[in-house]
Amino acid sequence: MITLICSPLNWDSSFMPYHYLYLGNYIGNRGIQYNIFDYHPNVYCQTIKNIFTKKSMIEVVEEKILTYLREHKPPYIGLAFYTTDYNINMELCRKIKQIYNPIIIAGNVHSSVMYEDLIFEHSPVDIVIRGEGEQTLFEVLKTSKTNWKNVDGIVFFNKGKLVINKNRKLLDSSNIEPGKAYEKLDMNYYIRPTTSIIRNVLTRGVGIYTGRGCPFNCTFCCANMLWNIHGKNFLRTRKLESVINELLFLKKRYKIDSFYIMDETFTMDKERVFKFCRLLKENKVNLIWAAETRANLVTKELLSKMKNAGCVQIEFGVESGSKKCLKEINKNVKVEDVKNAFKWAKELKMRTFANMLINIPGETENDLKLNDKLLEEIQPTEIVHSITTPYPGTQMYEKYVNPKLIKEEYPLLLSEGRSSGGNRFRMCKHNLDLNMILKDITNKNRKWYQLSFISFSFMPQYLNMLLCSKFRLTYLVSFNKLFFDNIMGRLRRKFLVGK
Repeated sequence: MITLICSPLNWDSSFMPYHYLYLGNYIGNRGIQYNIFDYHPNVYCQTIKNIFTKKSMIEVVEEKILTYLREHKPPYIGLAFYTTDYNINMELCRKIKQIYNPIIIAGNVHSSVMYEDLIFEHSPVDIVIRGEGEQTLFEVLKTSKTNWKNVDGIVFFNKGKLVINKNRKLLDSSNIEPGKAYEKLDMNYYIRPTTSIIRNVLTRGVGIYTGRGCPFNCTFCCANMLWNIHGKNFLRTRKLESVINELLFLKKRYKIDSFYIMDETFTMDKERVFKFCRLLKENKVNLIWAAETRANLVTKELLSKMKNAGCVQIEFGVESGSKKCLKEINKNVKVEDVKNAFKWAKELKMRTFANMLINIPGETENDLKLNDKLLEEIQPTEIVHSITTPYPGTQMYEKYVNPKLIKEEYPLLLSEGRSSGGNRFRMCKHNLDLNMILKDITNKNRKWYQLSFISFSFMPQYLNMLLCSKFRLTYLVSFNKLFFDNIMGRLRRKFLVGK
């Protein structure tokens, strides 16, 4: 029996722990019992309680986890580590070991690329799984501690020495799917109407994966290094029939109205996308959806097929309007590719989403002006600007972060910590305040975002979704809540911060 624990830092996440869904279904189909502990406190009720108890939400969730473990004492515990939640998760592991002595298995990105942070003498973590975890976790759970040396893809400490077993080969992912693991989650929480699945569109939906891997090599992304642990990195895809069956299951069991394809390069194989769109229509899936991809991997014909199959929004990693900056991050996308992709989507009346970066290495004020110029031309429906942050495991981190981060500095990678990081992550040439740039952009675009949200709410595809949904009343309540939150936000900006 293993319990897969979601980090206390994710207490308010709108996204399911997809890694646990795949891990759980894989080991469950092979006879291993598992559970997923994923607690989300009621924000309004808990906030009132916290006023009196002086506890943070993270502390509340941590207490729930420890209470559960005291009662059930599963022999194995799995915990996914990102760099941002490293310190919180390690402290949780130490507290677990004070209660009893389970075997704690760590996985995911930080564990894979910075395993020495987790495996050391007297560490509360017993094993790290590097890279893809399904088969490795299954073998660990079926293998005695004395034979861990025979399990590929793990790191552990033995007799005062760090033991790094050989890397594991990639799985055939064509049949890897979440399956029945959804039943282990509070799906009422995850499929409530939210603007997080299809961004700035209020829907009851889920994110899904139709494939794994990315053949590109952007310097700010650790995906390439993560998959290269297995010796090579390439795109592996699920059988489309499996994806369609998953969507039909989610629609029937949980009454979803939408889905979002989370593949990094969904449109890499155009013929596969054509087939997917055809299967959606043939099987009468009848859900609105969105996807993300690269601007150089779409054509007008492909976008048209996607739209006719229910796709309402396409998202692109634009990153920059500067050729120099795009070359610096090894994006391998031309500015002309971006212009064409947005032009075609606009002609087809599809919503578009542009992800932009500031603080790219060597970025100048002129590069920022090129960003503005490009956005003015392509006119995305939605735009999100982020501060480029060099995470451990990326080429950018290796080149620009010197000295390397110590463990105590990892919280600086959180959005609320970057401003206190000083020049730790500053890579641009200009001296402009990065947080002020983001603030100015947000204030500038706030009204535009609100108008795009309202205008889409009256589009035929969306209205049809609302009329066909069994949760029309729930949507009405959610619209009212969004309206109330917007009013409160305006009041806070006006009276508390003078904006």
